[in-house]
Amino acid sequence: MSNVRLAIDVGGTFVDFVRLDESSGAVDVEKVPSSGALEDRFFEGLDRLGLAPRDVAMIVHGSTLVINTIVQEKGARVGLITTAGFRDVL
Repeated sequence: MSNVRLAIDVGGTFVDFVRLDESSGAVDVEKVPSSGALEDRFFEGLDRLGLAPRDVAMIVHGSTLVINTIVQEKGARVGLITTAGFRDVL
């Protein structure tokens, strides 16, 4: 079984990859442009790290999309309607 963990952060400009080999403690970092199909960027990042999908034991994925939406206040307006007497359920 592989001891490689892969962290991927998808940003607006780049997709960042961090590989951790838990056996040796080695950490490697790669960056690929995020333009184009994200699945292609995923495999490009794996190639740059010298990994095949079967080599990865765990993938951790992150994205700045939600954080940027909140910070820039560009998300859809939402509301919450609840029944009287159920305020504490929230």
